[in-house]
Amino acid sequence: MKLDAKTKKYLKFSGLFIILLFAIFLIFSSIVAFFYGDKVAELIINELNKNIKTELKIEKVNFSILKKFPNASVELIDIELLSTNDFDKKQFEKNVVSNIVKAEKIYLSFNIIDVLSDKFKITRLDVENAEICILTDAQNKTNYHFWQESNENEPSKFELILQKVSFKNTDLNFIDKFNKISFSCKLEDSFVSGHFAREGYELKTESQVFIYKVVYNQQVWIKNKTLKADARFFEKSGVFNIDESDLELNNLDFNLELKYNIDAEELSFRLNANDLDYLLFYELVPESIAGYFPNKAKNGEISFKLSYFDGDNSYLKIEKIRAEIDNSTLNLSAKLSQFSSPLLELDGEMNLDLSEMGNFISPFFALDSLASYSGSIVSDFSYKGKLSKNFKLGYSEGSYLRVDFEADDLKVNWNGNEFLGNTRFTINNNLLEIKELETNFLSSEIKFVGKSENIFDFLAGKSQWLTIKGELNSEHLNVADFLFVDTTNIVENKLDSLNSLQKKQSFYQKLNLNLDCKIEDFEYEKFQAEEVHFKLESKSNSLKFNNLEMNALKGKISGNYELIFTNEWINIRSKHSNFEELDVKKAFIAFDNFWQTSLLHENIEGKLWSENTFSLFYDYSFNMLYIKNLVHTKTKLKNGKLLDYQPLESLSNFVKINELKKIEFTELENEFVMQNGIVNVPEMKLNSQILNMSVSGIYNMNSSFQFAIKIGLYSFLTNKLKKRTDFVKDEKAKMGVYLLFSGDSTKYEIAYDKEKIRNILKQNTNYTKEEVSQILKNQYFEKDTLINF
Repeated sequence: MKLDAKTKKYLKFSGLFIILLFAIFLIFSSIVAFFYGDKVAELIINELNKNIKTELKIEKVNFSILKKFPNASVELIDIELLSTNDFDKKQFEKNVVSNIVKAEKIYLSFNIIDVLSDKFKITRLDVENAEICILTDAQNKTNYHFWQESNENEPSKFELILQKVSFKNTDLNFIDKFNKISFSCKLEDSFVSGHFAREGYELKTESQVFIYKVVYNQQVWIKNKTLKADARFFEKSGVFNIDESDLELNNLDFNLELKYNIDAEELSFRLNANDLDYLLFYELVPESIAGYFPNKAKNGEISFKLSYFDGDNSYLKIEKIRAEIDNSTLNLSAKLSQFSSPLLELDGEMNLDLSEMGNFISPFFALDSLASYSGSIVSDFSYKGKLSKNFKLGYSEGSYLRVDFEADDLKVNWNGNEFLGNTRFTINNNLLEIKELETNFLSSEIKFVGKSENIFDFLAGKSQWLTIKGELNSEHLNVADFLFVDTTNIVENKLDSLNSLQKKQSFYQKLNLNLDCKIEDFEYEKFQAEEVHFKLESKSNSLKFNNLEMNALKGKISGNYELIFTNEWINIRSKHSNFEELDVKKAFIAFDNFWQTSLLHENIEGKLWSENTFSLFYDYSFNMLYIKNLVHTKTKLKNGKLLDYQPLESLSNFVKINELKKIEFTELENEFVMQNGIVNVPEMKLNSQILNMSVSGIYNMNSSFQFAIKIGLYSFLTNKLKKRTDFVKDEKAKMGVYLLFSGDSTKYEIAYDKEKIRNILKQNTNYTKEEVSQILKNQYFEKDTLINF
């Protein structure tokens, strides 16, 4: 567009006028700076010292009219504002206690006309290259209350009416030991503008901050992240508001609205986030709770709306969390209210691909050594009810709990072992229905269906026990699998497995089980059985195996058994245990030679029948506590053989050695009692093809023994015995040789000693079954036990 001559003339005149005014202003400013600069600087420093109750150190002061143009300014160089002495410096590191502010430059800006009036209104504060330390000790005493009002009788020429405060390259350290919060950051380029001193003020801020660390209650919540803020906040009638605020943290956008009523002490805020990049969001998650978030996601988005109100009807509300992480989705709404007695309302649904979840599942099941897992989980859930102080579910009017849960193709690699499974269950208030539970772990396979009618009561703490009834079936079950034992190295890992079991007692003790169990193939260490049937009952620290029947050791085992767990030992006991036609060699192998070392499995063969009552004790290193044990067993061994039994070969002075290496007998029957670590062996007769003899005595579980042996002199033995003359006349047994057999598993001897033999016979006590039963009942078994003897 072409300008006419009149317009051109007007613009030219206006330009010259502006230049002239600017020149006059520069001349005026230069005159003021020349004649009043030092005076202004000195006056402001003096006024500052009047209002600061701690020491202020300034290396140099300059007056400038250009650096903060159009305002004049006093430039303070190399400033130190020392901390007050009102707090306990010993509670903090030495490098932070000395100063409140240490800065390279601070500018105090004011209108240049103030120089002529000799009264300065500071409207702007600029801080550059500084360190600021704000400290509060554990007694709530601070280092930063340095400002004091000047003497009213001496009018001040200095007034703070700030309209803008800015920080550049400033490190801020805030440590509040009283409230257990601290943070450190760098204010790279930040300012706050507005009328700070007015009632009903309105402020605006733009900030770029690098957060080094935010710590609350010794937990790190944010570390090494960049924050950008663009917000407007205002105060009116005692109500402080933040609105139109946009926050960018770790390149993620958030929107914050906040309101605080100072008089009513009511705080409320709303935080919104839409379509956040999940990987960037996960970087913000504190380490203390990171395990509750998927950590192997490749991509995803998360959105939420969070609101909070702290007043007469306080609440924390998650209006909606929506997360889409790889192929998994989660939708959740929750509200926590009535903080003094918290009420939780929760509703959600999830569809998870576990292979994408990383360590997400670990904290929920304490699987610290979990390596990997896969499978899918689909669930809908809702809950309304109270929360206890430790965040357990609780009751309130209108409480409910509903869960529909499915998990398919679960595959878990745990401690290098693989676990497979599927499960489906529902919860409707108190009714838990386990419709399917199939697991394969190591060599074991389990299928279970059942229900509980007090699940909500248990979770809410209204019931001490979780009662579960159902049916358990297994094609193969190896107990060592579930004690987390390496079956190739059982002995070395036994201690770790039982210690692990001991630590889990606190949960097991809360289960009240009533299960019908069928196991086709069962094993534990050297023991194997087939067609195992029993009814499993548990409560507190007890496991009962009632009406147990199994085919084992080429025979049959039946009876009622109980395991008791305490902090110090495990007690395995039975009032009624039967062994029928067991292969005695296999029994000795399976039961570790029945805890003795004198007669081993390689020395014996035959078929074993036994009626047993016992109470056995083990510590958690799986050592038997012999001194506490009590055992009564009525035993019959048929078609037996004693093979290469070295102690028996010591009879070679009386019987030919080659005939003692293999002794066969049709039947051997006796009753044994073990108490206080001592096994009492009543007199028993052994009639074999070699000799007829009887044995009685005692066996100590430390492997020492003393036995009296009588060899009968029958006609067919007379031809086999070596020539001896030291025979003893016995009216009941007619003629016989009495021998004393004593020693331990490594050293023993056989000698003739009539007096010692008679003393042993007198000392040996033959308990009846009734006597032992009474001892067991009085010392070990409760009167109301379900096991009948």
